[in-house]
Order: sequence, then structure tokens, then C-alpha cells
Amino acid sequence: MDRYLSEDGYFFSDSLEAYIKKGLDMRIILVLLFCSVLMIGCSENLGEEFTIRGEITSIDPENKQIFIDGTPVIVKNIEDFKVGEILEAKLRSKSSNDYYNPKDIEIISLIKIEQQ
Repeated sequence: MDRYLSEDGYFFSDSLEAYIKKGLDMRIILVLLFCSVLMIGCSENLGEEFTIRGEITSIDPENKQIFIDGTPVIVKNIEDFKVGEILEAKLRSKSSNDYYNPKDIEIISLIKIEQQ
């Protein structure tokens, strides 16, 4: 590998070492690398969590949906719920869209508060 001495006393060549010696400090490269990894790691959308608390106003057994104060929630065990029960549901949206779609909702927890 050919190396040359610059006017300011640094050796330089066509390698990364030359760029480092000419002023690019290794810390800058590490910071840029860290920022790249951080941005890639933070780009995953985990969805927004939210809580609904209210009364089951209706049940749609065909689509396996309960409606908590009119908001549809898809459940696996539809037979465990009755109209009039008060529930608290912690939900997470798996979509990055701003609209509510029951098919994009994951149930984190579903707690019965009251039964009628």
C-alpha cells in the first residue's frame, strides 16, 4: 500500500485509515454507526396501546365480536360474554393507520368489572 506524507505531517492513502488520520476521528465513525443501529432498531412499529372501559352493548356471534360501548372487539370465546357486563379491555393496534379496525387489534387483557 502506498503512503504519502501530507504537508501537515499526516500519512494518507486510499483507505479508511487515511480518512481517520486526515481528521475523521474514530469517535465520529462510532457515533454514526451507533445512530444508524439505533434508528434501525427504533423503526419497528409496536402499535399504540389504549384502554376501553364500558358496558357490552351487543354481541355478534357470527363475527365473534363484542361491542363495548359501541366499539367492536374480536374475541375468541364469545360464549363467555353477556350483554350488560362491564369490561375493561387493554388493546394494542397492530396497524400504523389512524383508524380503528377490529381485525388489527390485539387484546392485551380483558377484565370483567361487573355482571348484571
